[in-house]
Amino acid sequence: KQVVLSEKPTIHDDSYTLDSILLDKLIENIGTLSSVYHKAPETFVSKIRENMNAREKAEEEAEEYAQEEEEDSSGKRRSDYEDGQKAGDLIPLDDLLQVGGGDSDDEQESGNRGGADAGLDLLDFGGAPASNFVKIPLQTVLQPTQAGSKAKATGVQVDAAFQRENGQIVLEMRLSNHTQGMVNDFALQFNTNSFGLTHGAAMESVSLSAGESRSVKVPMKVSPDRSNKQPPATPFFVQIALKTSIDVFYFQTACILGVLLVEDGKMSKDEFKNAWQNYASNPDSVHATKNTSHLSTQDIINKFENANVFMIAERQNQQNQKMIYFSCKTVNNIELVIEVSQPSGQDPSGTSLTVRSKAASLTNMFFQLATFLLSN
Repeated sequence: KQVVLSEKPTIHDDSYTLDSILLDKLIENIGTLSSVYHKAPETFVSKIRENMNAREKAEEEAEEYAQEEEEDSSGKRRSDYEDGQKAGDLIPLDDLLQVGGGDSDDEQESGNRGGADAGLDLLDFGGAPASNFVKIPLQTVLQPTQAGSKAKATGVQVDAAFQRENGQIVLEMRLSNHTQGMVNDFALQFNTNSFGLTHGAAMESVSLSAGESRSVKVPMKVSPDRSNKQPPATPFFVQIALKTSIDVFYFQTACILGVLLVEDGKMSKDEFKNAWQNYASNPDSVHATKNTSHLSTQDIINKFENANVFMIAERQNQQNQKMIYFSCKTVNNIELVIEVSQPSGQDPSGTSLTVRSKAASLTNMFFQLATFLLSN
């Protein structure tokens, strides 16, 4: 045997040579192939299985949600008129459907619009649908410091907001290039969402030089195939992927309920009566707004109708409060009926709203819309 002596190699610790972001991700995935290969999972794991699992989960949740909705709609309905009402609260249905002159000035004025013998003009559709919906301010949804999902590129900024223009939903965006080179080949992909919102046409061709910005509008449509069949949260966000020549970026954009309300949401008197009775089995959702004492009754009506929330009737209760009643309908045919209670004089309590709908998740979205409308 021959023994060879030599210096032992120095043991080096290279654990600190990894990028801190990658190191954190490896720690999160310890025990997986990611930690073995010292690579982020997305660099070598296929997305196919993830997408299939997401689709299977969405289908299962859709079936459960549909079953719940069917049980809710077939359940026993409580008549608000038969059970009685709180004093000065919701409008009596007999008064709502009354034919004949009213006692108050507001009822007489409403009757004059519909004819000499009409107490409440519930069938006055008043010409063309409202199309003066207030513009939604653009919000920064993608910061230039946010890295893309593949090449980890940065420098693209997106300011966006969903708008309703001439009866159509559009996604308005302002694209800005903060890189040192050209950015082009823009394309959008929308994730499934509660209303099935997706692009109705391809995004127009955009090329941005370094430091350049440009505004674009993408027409939207509602597709049942793109709905995840889940009740919307408040605020309601739509997740979007933006493909560019340098990387793919992910962000989400909020969509207010007014953008999703259609122009034919005004009910007839019979439709309003049925809806008010049918939705009475669900708990009423009540919301109080502040700083609205400067608004007149007509101000509230104008602001609501410009957002496709249509007045059905108005009256004055025993507490000298103005009671105004509205209806609206979403792009997926969900109806809401609303009572607005406006205090008399300089009452600091503010305007109160009561909303009924078969979809309880929409009531908070309406309160968000009302707050936005009454403050703008």
